Amino acid sequence: MGTYPLRIGDRGRIVLPAALRRESGLREGEDVIAIVEAGGRVILESRDRLMEDLRTACAQMEAGSGLDELAAWRAEIEADRLEELDRTVVASPESVARGRALLDELGL
Repeated sequence: MGTYPLRIGDRGRIVLPAALRRESGLREGEDVIAIVEAGGRVILESRDRLMEDLRTACAQMEAGSGLDELAAWRAEIEADRLEELDRTVVASPESVARGRALLDELGL
């Protein structure tokens, strides 16, 4: 694993030396994702390799290994949000009067 000094150019561009590209397997024209970790550490990752790692990780997950719990947690949060929304929606006296007038006009 090598260490490579890099410089950020005036337009924010960074040139990756050939030795770094060879060692990392990065190719010209390849999409790269920059991940900023705590403390400002930056990691460059090939988009294709990152996506493949995510696919592999998802494929290895078994039912009940957290995905079911995550789905239940999200459903619970959504239900709580909707319940809170129902409690906060209050009709003004003017809108109630307009609604009643509209119902009367429609003969309902």
